[in-house]
Amino acid sequence: MDDLLQLIKEHGGIYTCPRDTNGKMLGPLVGLQSRYDIKSGSLETGRLVTADFFNFAHMEQNHTRIFRMIAGLLAQRIRTQFSRQFEEDFSQVYILSVPAGGALLGSNIACNLNCKYASAEKRFFHAPRDGMKYEIVLQHHQIEPGAQVILVDDVCNNFSVIIGLLKSLIRLKLQPMAIACGVNRSTQINFQAPNFPTVPIIPLLHFPTQQFRQDDPEVSHLIAKNEVFWNPRRDWHQLLEIMNPRG
Repeated sequence: MDDLLQLIKEHGGIYTCPRDTNGKMLGPLVGLQSRYDIKSGSLETGRLVTADFFNFAHMEQNHTRIFRMIAGLLAQRIRTQFSRQFEEDFSQVYILSVPAGGALLGSNIACNLNCKYASAEKRFFHAPRDGMKYEIVLQHHQIEPGAQVILVDDVCNNFSVIIGLLKSLIRLKLQPMAIACGVNRSTQINFQAPNFPTVPIIPLLHFPTQQFRQDDPEVSHLIAKNEVFWNPRRDWHQLLEIMNPRG
């Protein structure tokens, strides 16, 4: 685990908030898309923040050789997990990439396993009361009913997109076998949610990370100073410079 985490760090795939000698966060933090209710019963929400943020998109864009290696390692994890069930023959199994982070990772894994591949997409629509919403659909590729499917994402955290995808799989009578990911930021070993089957998670790296409300005493001093990057992928090079200052 330590070697893999170091590899990701060396190739700009993670930002870690600097801390002082007592472990207090010095900032900046990173804003997540996950939200929480500011007050019970209120419609007002706030975005959660974190001190550790993985950005696989940076590696797949700038370090293609390393990214292909990571895909190969994850493919081997999948092969080991299902060695008895498929006896090295994955030809009838689908790798299904989760939008959008799983696309390149999923296609590389499918090549490694010599299996079938499909990608899911977000289809946006306007809900009368809620504004713009989306559902997860299979539009570009089709999968025959009854097929066995392994979902692939780059980073798993709250599984909101995967829940949407599982709804589509159940509707299409497909069999979700596992969720494979580069990093599992959650504490879950198996995906579990009401009204869904339990699905094993196969991570290359299991690295549970804390996420905080903005009024949490551990981070509120940084929130007060606006020490947060709310669009971390856009400002990624700046975050890396803060974490690893030159000179």
